[in-house]
Amino acid sequence: MHNTKLIFDPNLFQISLGKHHDKKVIWVKFNYDINLIHLLRSQAKAYWSASQKAWYLIDNYHHRNLCGIELDIVGKEVLSKISETNMPEFFEISKHTYAQKLFSEYHPHLFY
Repeated sequence: MHNTKLIFDPNLFQISLGKHHDKKVIWVKFNYDINLIHLLRSQAKAYWSASQKAWYLIDNYHHRNLCGIELDIVGKEVLSKISETNMPEFFEISKHTYAQKLFSEYHPHLFY
């Protein structure tokens, strides 16, 4: 048996954003194919919805990146509501997070 790494290709699936049980999800639809099921489940924690008869992923950074979906940048709206006076404290709290990387693109003068 050889050790082959499966490569996830989002073009093999019909991918869309949605809600399931009041939670944001990424729907991953395709005709039944055991190989595609193995591929999907080897790359992400996928769930089967019996009511929707489709696979879905929890909507998060990793799954959006995997599926080639633009990141949900709520941060831009939030950032615009924080005063310049409070920005340094905000960044101190959010150090070493994805948010800091994102916000540094919009306010590089706040980083040393």
